[in-house]
Amino acid sequence: MERILREQRLLGELRVIFSATRQHIAAVKRETGVSAALLWALDEVVRDPGVSPGDLAERLGVHATTASNLCSRLKQKGLIRSRPNPNDRRVAQLQATPTGRKLRDRAPQPRSGVISTAIHALDDQTLDAATLALAALRQQVAALGYSDDPMETMTGS
Repeated sequence: MERILREQRLLGELRVIFSATRQHIAAVKRETGVSAALLWALDEVVRDPGVSPGDLAERLGVHATTASNLCSRLKQKGLIRSRPNPNDRRVAQLQATPTGRKLRDRAPQPRSGVISTAIHALDDQTLDAATLALAALRQQVAALGYSDDPMETMTGS
């Protein structure tokens, strides 16, 4: 295949992925009133009551500060609460409130987002090839002066 056709095919594939992601983000916001990032964090808390903010950050693939900000927003909205771990009072345990569980239960699927859910479904060989290809593409984007941080913060209201 001619290079220009291969480039166009890749651009087309990326457009489809970005479009699906935008549609999902809009649906989550429209149907729940919270961002997709908040929904994913809430989903993790509902699925694992007592999860720590540090473990939540690891599951979401974000910095601890970002997870803390997500937790603060979820608490402000009355969707989760935090309690000290009885075995180590320095560590918080997160739990969804009844309101949080109801919101999560009525939220559109996939609750962890389109891209992360699709990645989870890839076989090992495809996952490895996609990781290498996207890492190379990310390096080219960074060379254009855009973020090279793979743990870019998630935002949401």
